[in-house]
Amino acid sequence: MSTCATDVVLRLIRDVINNNDLSQIEELVHPDFFSHAAPPTRANGRTGVASTVRALHHTFAAFRLDPRDVIAADEKIVVRATASGRHQHAEPPSQVEWSAQQIHIFRVAEHQVLEHWVVCEPQAPSASTG
Repeated sequence: MSTCATDVVLRLIRDVINNNDLSQIEELVHPDFFSHAAPPTRANGRTGVASTVRALHHTFAAFRLDPRDVIAADEKIVVRATASGRHQHAEPPSQVEWSAQQIHIFRVAEHQVLEHWVVCEPQAPSASTG
C-alpha cells in the first residue's frame, strides 16, 4: 500500500496543488476527505480541497509545495516540504516572496487522500477563505 499511497499523495501535490489542476481532484481525493487544518468555515470533501487550492493560487502567485522528504507507513504518508509563493493581495500589495517549512500528513484509503494534517512554521503566510 505504501508505494501506491505515496504515488497518490505526490500526484496530489504535483498536479493539483502545484499545477492548480482541479480536474484531478475527483481521482485523487476521497469524497469524505477531512482536513484537520482547515478552519471550520471551509468545506471538507473535494469541494474543500478545490477551495483551498484556488485560495492559495489566488493569494500567492507561483504557489508551490516542494516535497523534501517523504515517509510512508501503512496508510499514512508524511511529507516534509517547502511551501513558497509571492504574496499578491497584501494591503498594500507587496509582491514579497516567501517560503516556509511544513510537515504534511496524509491518510490514504481506497487509493485516494482521505485525511490531511499540517504543521507550519509559526510565521508562514496563510490563504484564508471565509
